[in-house]
Amino acid sequence: MAKNAQIIDVQSWSIEKVRPYPNNPRIISDEGVQAVATSIREFGWRQPIVVDTNGVIVVGHTRFLAAKSLGITTVPVHVAKGLSPEKITAYRVTDNKVADYGAWAFDKLAEELNSISNHGIDLNVVGFTDAELEDILKQLGPDGDSSDDVVGTPEDEPEMIECPHCKKAFTYQG
Repeated sequence: MAKNAQIIDVQSWSIEKVRPYPNNPRIISDEGVQAVATSIREFGWRQPIVVDTNGVIVVGHTRFLAAKSLGITTVPVHVAKGLSPEKITAYRVTDNKVADYGAWAFDKLAEELNSISNHGIDLNVVGFTDAELEDILKQLGPDGDSSDDVVGTPEDEPEMIECPHCKKAFTYQG
């Protein structure tokens, strides 16, 4: 096991015992809360809320708000024991910041979305807006892959492709 790796203890807590951090520097949008609520409803709870030893949220404010919006009364919690208040603050900021370093490989994302849609999963659960999905799925060729040698459709008649599960139509512009 790596030097700082550890098995974490996850407990079930009443949501009333969990307290938001009042100085949370991350602004949480209603859309973000709704997207996480949709994810929890569709896939179950897969990531605990991390709290300090006083029950104050370190990581997981959006999951907490999503649980509240769903009427969930018991949530999985990991207590971050052994961290100084300064380390707790640093972890809180770090966890929120690291997501900013990621970027999407849209051709691969389009293939993944197409694949899950073909297996009956509604694309509305993945958190993208309809407009974003349309833009992403434009990466796909008419045969459902994103190969660079895809021949485009005539400019005056863009092809419509349909999500096989949700039946939403998207314009394909090769």
